[in-house]
Amino acid sequence: MSKEFRAFVIVFLFFILLVSPALSATEYNLKIKSGENPAVISSGSELLATYAREDFSLKVVLLELKSGGSAEVVDSVVLTDTTRKNTAVCLGDILSLAFIDADSYIRLSFIELTRSGELDYIFNKVLTEKSASAPTVAAYGKKVFVAWVVSGGEGNIGLCCLSVSKKGKAKIKIQRTLYDFTTSLPPSITVLDGYLYLAYADNDGAVHIIPFEIEEKGTKIDLIQAEERPLNIKAYTANGGLPSCPPAVETHEGVLYLGWVDYSDEMIHIRSYEPTDGILTIHTEEKIFREKVTHFNIYEHKGNIWVSWIDDYNPGSRTTFTTYTQKVW
Repeated sequence: MSKEFRAFVIVFLFFILLVSPALSATEYNLKIKSGENPAVISSGSELLATYAREDFSLKVVLLELKSGGSAEVVDSVVLTDTTRKNTAVCLGDILSLAFIDADSYIRLSFIELTRSGELDYIFNKVLTEKSASAPTVAAYGKKVFVAWVVSGGEGNIGLCCLSVSKKGKAKIKIQRTLYDFTTSLPPSITVLDGYLYLAYADNDGAVHIIPFEIEEKGTKIDLIQAEERPLNIKAYTANGGLPSCPPAVETHEGVLYLGWVDYSDEMIHIRSYEPTDGILTIHTEEKIFREKVTHFNIYEHKGNIWVSWIDDYNPGSRTTFTTYTQKVW
């Protein structure tokens, strides 16, 4: 074998290693016709999606991804509640589904993922708070945090924590309004190593992550705000107005992932951070994913980070959109 041919083989193999992650990142069409704010989430081993149907009723589906970019519905349940905006998280084998009802009140529905791979409705909890946006939820053991934009205010963020049991009980442990932070879009929350991280885009498009230390004393919970580090990130604002797409956060194995649609190129950017005592250090990696979406979320599934989105750019008069998902890390 000549030196020139060996050099060619080395360069060729390096090229294959370089591009192989992109080639293996299959885009899956979940065949879901959803409303404005579907949520694709994972129980760790099972993939689920919650969304509003064309009649605004809420549906939860258990999915199995197939080769070739398709997905199959394994089981499903339809709730009688109606909404267009929802989000969800798994508390072990309990799916916590948060949404706003026809009167703008925040509702939480809890659905059990049984060992036989079926979905069983457990109970519903109505909060006394009204929301101006889709609420967002984060799991914390057998508790769930909920964040929302307070209705009728100046864009302040509401925050509460509930303990949840399979016996049909959800008790509020803490509830407060964060008057120092304002936004016109839904916030995003996640929990990592005893800290709650709240991400939002302010009305100028600047993206923030606010850390709160979770302090537990017996059955009581408190949130102690920690230091915010500037991210120097600006979200895309249509025609110089308000941000058009909220940021999203997720955590896995000590790493916090932040996603946003960037002002510079209208692409989804996802950064990874490794916080220390709630403080975000310089990000360790950044990936640029795809362009021109107004809703997406990131989630962990089987040890990998995934992103889901809907084909809603320039939606016009459409009321339903197709949902897609793809592995990022």
